[in-house]
Amino acid sequence: MTVPYVALVSAEETWNPAVHQRRDLLPLTFEIAAFDSRTPTATMTVQNPKMRPSELDGARVLVSDRSRLIFDGILETVPLGLVDDTLTLQATARPPVEEELFAAMNVLATSLKVMPFYDALFVPQGRENEWSEILAARTATVAHSRIQGTPSICDATGGSTLLTIKPRKGSVRYDPSEKIPSKYGVKLEAAWKQLVSQTFELNIESAESESLFPRLETYTPDGLIEGFPKVGATIGDGFTVSSSQCEYVLSRGVPVSPESFVAQHVAGDEELDPFIKKLGARRWSFVCSALTARLGLDYRWEAERKETAEFIFPVVAQTGSTSDDESIESLTLRGLTESEARRAWQPNTDYVVGDERVDGRFAIRCRVDHTSASTRTGAEWILLGETSYLASRRQSSFFRSARGQAALAHAMERAKTRARFAARKVRVSFEAAMPKPWLITEDMLLTLNAGSFPNQLPGGYATGRLVEYRLTWDRGERIFSGVIACCVGTGLLDEPVMGVPTGSSPSASGRVDFSVENDRVAQRAALEAAQGEVGGVPTFGLSELPATVIRITTTPAAATSFEQTVSVPISGSLGFPLQAPIEV
Repeated sequence: MTVPYVALVSAEETWNPAVHQRRDLLPLTFEIAAFDSRTPTATMTVQNPKMRPSELDGARVLVSDRSRLIFDGILETVPLGLVDDTLTLQATARPPVEEELFAAMNVLATSLKVMPFYDALFVPQGRENEWSEILAARTATVAHSRIQGTPSICDATGGSTLLTIKPRKGSVRYDPSEKIPSKYGVKLEAAWKQLVSQTFELNIESAESESLFPRLETYTPDGLIEGFPKVGATIGDGFTVSSSQCEYVLSRGVPVSPESFVAQHVAGDEELDPFIKKLGARRWSFVCSALTARLGLDYRWEAERKETAEFIFPVVAQTGSTSDDESIESLTLRGLTESEARRAWQPNTDYVVGDERVDGRFAIRCRVDHTSASTRTGAEWILLGETSYLASRRQSSFFRSARGQAALAHAMERAKTRARFAARKVRVSFEAAMPKPWLITEDMLLTLNAGSFPNQLPGGYATGRLVEYRLTWDRGERIFSGVIACCVGTGLLDEPVMGVPTGSSPSASGRVDFSVENDRVAQRAALEAAQGEVGGVPTFGLSELPATVIRITTTPAAATSFEQTVSVPISGSLGFPLQAPIEV
């Protein structure tokens, strides 16, 4: 017979041609269908099955041809019917336990989440395990084997196996599709909260020097020392005293006194204290003191930063295959700083689906209930990304940092991936005599050679990735049909090169102003201006001596929100394989 062998086996059995090349089911027709990113299926019409449909549902089948296993899967579509009916059955290439396929897919996904081909900054929350995101920066596709659907990653423009066939006359359908854009690029936007810190050091000295304050000499030192700001005190909005010192200048242990002033005080009617009035005129000696002081201020504030980076590069393809359009993908990155409240992953611990933990610098989410072993596996945990994308919240530019340049490198891979998939613009469908079925793989580059029928294809040939196919056994005939996707490049596989991002970052800063009121000179002038004479002796009023005051004024930063653009230089262009000439 021309149809393959179909054996019904248990979940634990291993393929053995001496045992399993048998006909537990007798197919009248048989077909295997496979598509990129989907598990292959097998459809058969079966006559006189000796098992009831309920017994067939969920059974494992091994399909072979000439002692070669070509399909291993599970019957999943079994219509209701009677014994001896002709039934149409469908099997899916997967393990007997479906969860094993999901676990294998997750292990594969985890292995692919590496820079520059994966960056969680680009992945929306909750979509970390979607294949459209995992492969967004890889010119690759998920391919499933016909043997239990074993997953792998295959080059979307090539293949690990190569086969040349001659299509049947009149079976070729050549579709060049639309033109592709002549330029590709990405526009990225990053936003974060920046912590800004400034330090101010104010020095006050008694001797002549290049200090921020003038020399400080006063007739009223006690109140100045007592009222000087203390460590931990705040001055204004966000300014904190980090260091403080205000004390007498000593010479051999004795306070330095630059000068003194002597006058007499006569109690007047304004004096209410009887004792002062009784004293009458009294001589007073005012001693000037020299002080030294230092004050340190820390100013901390938070700024909202938004930074944009954009780049674009041309593609090199065949004449007539490109348009004047540009394909620019606009992306907003995830928050660059996230508070990390997750606990650390631990071995020998019970976890349930949805648990989130941190392992090193990576955040992970549990995908199956389990008790952890000594090491963490991709079958049990989904990789969410890094715990933080900024090494320091004090950065004023993200894209000019090492982590930001890694994000740009990923963006470049995403843009190249979009361009390469677009370059597979020629789709060619065909039909041919079936070669040995085990030669048709999920990772195949196929060449169609028109031979004596050159009018079927421009140039007489087309080479491309086999993106879908069918192997059909029907009425004594074996047919191989499918679709290949072909690139319209020139064969020059150039790559664009990204330079170092440049740009200036806008900034703002706080300010500290100070002034000294009523120092020694002003105090002496006030005393002298207030003097009168009583019996030829200078006199003054106690209220006439003004106290020395240091005034410190802080001004917060004027701007707390910044927007900036980083320039990303690009040189070179992107080229593609020459797989299908569109003009000959």
